[in-house]
Amino acid sequence: MGSETMTSGTRDQWLERHRTLGDYERVGYAGLGEEYNKWIYRLRRRHFLRLAGRHKIDSRCRILDVGSGTGFYVGLYRDLNVRSIHGADISPEAVKSLSRRFPDATFAACDIGAGLPSPVAEAAPFDVVSAMDVLYHITDDNQWKRAVRNCGEAVAPGGLLLISDNFPTRPVPVTATQSFHTFSEHASILKEQGFRLVEMSPVFLLSNGQVGSGIGYAGFALWWWLFKRVLGGTLRSARSVGEPLGAVSGAVLTTIDAMLQRQSVWTGYSTKVAVFRR
Repeated sequence: MGSETMTSGTRDQWLERHRTLGDYERVGYAGLGEEYNKWIYRLRRRHFLRLAGRHKIDSRCRILDVGSGTGFYVGLYRDLNVRSIHGADISPEAVKSLSRRFPDATFAACDIGAGLPSPVAEAAPFDVVSAMDVLYHITDDNQWKRAVRNCGEAVAPGGLLLISDNFPTRPVPVTATQSFHTFSEHASILKEQGFRLVEMSPVFLLSNGQVGSGIGYAGFALWWWLFKRVLGGTLRSARSVGEPLGAVSGAVLTTIDAMLQRQSVWTGYSTKVAVFRR
């Protein structure tokens, strides 16, 4: 299954998240509760469906979703009436759950840095490959490069590769569980495979974590640190209070971000979706 190329710490982290956290928090922002993460994923849903409409992702497409997790994006492809869906995830527990929830789709457990396992590899190439908030969890640089290349190789000529990441403008320090690569690093690898960028679209501006550098980033990072401290602290001390607080704050912040998504001037320091065409 290729799991040997993922660091044991990262692999164990994801296995533990799938075992202990709720459906949204395990794939969202850990520590901010289910209710806040539900709002985050409502915003993601609206953003993704609009993006899919712009790029004609529909029932005719053959899809590969890398890092499927609880199946959020698989469900969105189902909402688009896509019939041919394949998925991969590092967690065998996630794969079992996905297979039960989406019996008409095909899933396999793997580390994308090692390549796609059968039967997913046998179904390649795909019209659309999505890697949503997955690649920055690969902390080894060489493994990350292999993972990007493996995603690209699975895309058919003329097809799309969707990557959700923060894409900082300059390199940022690597942590034990996250390594954010610049957009230029992504584009350089994919250019060798014949990809060009066709869209860079912000998902979050205020309602999710910030990654970057400089004075502008410092202001947003301070805001996010204060917000996490208040909501996370409330959840730890009294979840019965923290979850309603998360619901209210999530509704307010994602409403603001939904309006800001439509502007094309600034993409911010948080999550964006890059759409590459081969």
